[in-house]
Amino acid sequence: MGTLTPEQRCYIGMKYKELFDTDLRDLMKSECGKKAFGLGLQMLALPPNEMEVSFLKRAAKGIGTDERLVHSIICGRSNKDMEILKKTFFRCYTKDLGGFMDSELGGNMEALIINCLQAAEEAYDPDYHTEDKMAEDVDALYEMAQG
Repeated sequence: MGTLTPEQRCYIGMKYKELFDTDLRDLMKSECGKKAFGLGLQMLALPPNEMEVSFLKRAAKGIGTDERLVHSIICGRSNKDMEILKKTFFRCYTKDLGGFMDSELGGNMEALIINCLQAAEEAYDPDYHTEDKMAEDVDALYEMAQG
């Protein structure tokens, strides 16, 4: 499984379910356990988007939330990728990803993640996004951080 591309692994998982009427992830869990190795194999049996939402759900399991894991999955996505992630989360867990993250996070991390989930990435405009604009934004950010 590890040498295959995400697309190939996705097809294997779908074909396995079709042939044997059982989920490949469930098989990996029962055969390999729930520790790191078993979890790794379970995640390899999922399509990439389902794997990411599974990790988001897992990051919030138990006491506290693994904010580094949430940050690494959510931040830096394009608008299109964010919409796919939110739809996948809803399809898998019938919950809104924004509401789920709102209930699990707090403070500045919550604000950051909720803003990222808005998928308000601005399209690149070479007339607007210039070196001068970047320097202006850096100066404004520096001033906000003072005091």
